[in-house]
Amino acid sequence: MTGVALAPAAPTAGTRLLEAGRLREARVAFWAEAEAAEAAGEVERLAEAALGLGGLWVHEHRLALDRARVTALQARALTAVPAGWPVAARLRIRLAAEHAYASGSPAGILSELDRARAAGEPVALADALSLAHHCLLAPHHAEARLALADELIAVSPHTGRAIDGSTGLMWRSVDLLLAGDRRAERSLAELRERLQAAPCDALDYVVAALDVMRTIRRGQLDEAEAMAEACLRLGEDVGDVDALGWYGAQLLVIRWLQGRGRELLPLVGELARSTTVAESSTGFAAASAVLAAAAGEAATATGVLAGLGADGLGAVPRSSIWLATMFGVCEAAHLLGDAAVADEAGALLAAFVDRPVMASLGVACFGSAHRPAGLAAMTAGRVDEAVAHLEAAVAADLALGHLPMHAVNRATLADVLDQRAGPGDRDRARALRTEATADAHRLGLSGRAAGWARPDEVDADAGVDLRRDGRFWRVVLADRSAVVPDSVGMGYLRALVERPGREVTALDLTGAPVGPTRTAEPVLDDRARAAYRRRIEELEDDLADADLDADLERAARARHELDQFLAELARTTGFAGRPRSFVDDAERARVSVCKAIKRALTSIAEADPLLGRVLRARVVTGPRCVYRAPA
Repeated sequence: MTGVALAPAAPTAGTRLLEAGRLREARVAFWAEAEAAEAAGEVERLAEAALGLGGLWVHEHRLALDRARVTALQARALTAVPAGWPVAARLRIRLAAEHAYASGSPAGILSELDRARAAGEPVALADALSLAHHCLLAPHHAEARLALADELIAVSPHTGRAIDGSTGLMWRSVDLLLAGDRRAERSLAELRERLQAAPCDALDYVVAALDVMRTIRRGQLDEAEAMAEACLRLGEDVGDVDALGWYGAQLLVIRWLQGRGRELLPLVGELARSTTVAESSTGFAAASAVLAAAAGEAATATGVLAGLGADGLGAVPRSSIWLATMFGVCEAAHLLGDAAVADEAGALLAAFVDRPVMASLGVACFGSAHRPAGLAAMTAGRVDEAVAHLEAAVAADLALGHLPMHAVNRATLADVLDQRAGPGDRDRARALRTEATADAHRLGLSGRAAGWARPDEVDADAGVDLRRDGRFWRVVLADRSAVVPDSVGMGYLRALVERPGREVTALDLTGAPVGPTRTAEPVLDDRARAAYRRRIEELEDDLADADLDADLERAARARHELDQFLAELARTTGFAGRPRSFVDDAERARVSVCKAIKRALTSIAEADPLLGRVLRARVVTGPRCVYRAPA
């Protein structure tokens, strides 16, 4: 290296691309510039290129090897340039910011920020303000963070870079949104005007992501989903490493509000392990616990919560998704009935209940933090406290303009009032549930609304009607109906419903002949049983693939054939897989009928939770089965 400082030069290709917000293209250009400068011994150009490789944000390099390569280059450049050069200060700021983000401790970057203020060099100060802000996105730093955004706006006229003013306005808008501050809309409007005058694709992408979140709040979920897909394409085009994670968070909010969260379990699991998501991120793990608990996979959900709280929930990293993580922990703990975990999370949330629950830079919103605090209190048995929090959540979501969560929290409040059962509680719960259900249907939350009605709010005399239509069945109860795939269990259910109050043996339901049983005569030989098992495994795989592809007809065919094979194998197989003889007919029938009916009831409950609950309450299975008709 020559160690000779170059005269100020025109911005390089990498610098122009970075200030235009073309993040991926800028990284490519900066690598080429760094290699050329290092080969030529031009230390200042090397330092500028190494600095530019950091990008606009922190932690843009998610793969460990890429991150190590960039950090090593920046460290070499810092060693090569004289300590008094402005670019040296900027390199120290970048390295301190990356360390602060990775470690969760902002002390280093805040120290560099103080040094930049004392030095008075505007560009280094602007860098330090923006990067320090990015390291303080947890709700614990809200006041300090807004002050940094205002300071960046103030220093931006002195840097000679248009992007500093735009970035300051972006950070200020994000801070106000994260705080639920009504000034956020005005700040966003100013940012839009700024970006028209000084375009930056990376900041346009942030604004587009915020627009998706705001459209979800308005309850325009179909429009929001289309916008989220367009936003993903924009983010990928820009080269923003968070593009997939932000899209996943937005789709998660939409599906969760629609009552279709179970569809996203595989995707959320993949995102939790994705190399595009920060290693310290806990949001998708918490989301997977919620979805698994809601899907009845209690062991999976419990395991995820245990992992998150292995060192105590207080050790969960304080980041931009901390509040969303606590939201997920409270939701999952409530579904699992885990009072200890709910209590721990609720205590941590206590200082932040006046905030909306948002993820990252505000790209996804789950409504008021009073909701998870209320669920935590409800799970721990503090019903009056739960009512107070949910009352506050209902009011806060209305003020926030989050119409779907306003409906969801009224329905949840109704459940808690029913549980408390104080004077006037049940009447108020009924009114809240009616209002919430009407709004939910209007907003496209019909899947959720189906689960809000209570069995005691259905006409007690209403009978159930099961009608078969090809490969599907329509289940009707009063003014409610659901369509479910054909299965053996649905046939058993209809046989019971058509004979209300009459006990029917499981053997009769299977259609097996009734008469003297034979003993010790195997029904199937080993070769035939092995063939049955192979076919069952194939059908289970086919059913799983069809469910993932949302291919209802294929799933129905596979489910129907699977039920038949399972019933036949149960009929022919005894304890521990031993060949079963005809003497076991009644026991075989009981097992196969119970499993088939349970599968059918689960299918109905997935289509309409209320219908599922009503039928589960009325159907009794065992050696003798019966449908208990309403009195």
